[in-house]
Amino acid sequence: MERPTWTGSDHLRWLKERMGPYLTDAVVITTGPAAYRRADGIAVIPASLLGP
Repeated sequence: MERPTWTGSDHLRWLKERMGPYLTDAVVITTGPAAYRRADGIAVIPASLLGP
């Protein structure tokens, strides 16, 4: 299973810190086969689950 690199998620963590409760969720879209939520709360969602 190919996993995304997390250098891009550094920006999502920064945004979460800056926005606080105003940011309801953070998501990384990937070509991987499975959706999951990371320990830091960022969701990882395969593009194939987003629709045709």
